[in-house]
Amino acid sequence: MKKCERKRNGKKRNGKREKKKSGKKRNGENYKYTPKFLQLFFTKHLMKVLKFSGFMFIFNHTVMSIH
Repeated sequence: MKKCERKRNGKKRNGKREKKKSGKKRNGENYKYTPKFLQLFFTKHLMKVLKFSGFMFIFNHTVMSIH
């Protein structure tokens, strides 16, 4: 029984497939992380553009109302 347990433990130790799977999961996280980062970047950029466009709209509106 002890020999069988050792063999099982050895298989688990040699089970580097689990480590490879974890690496694939890490790559998946990185793959998922990049679009999230891009989304955050684009959202921030859009917020800046919206703020700028809103400012320009208000500025133009005030100028038109003055004229």
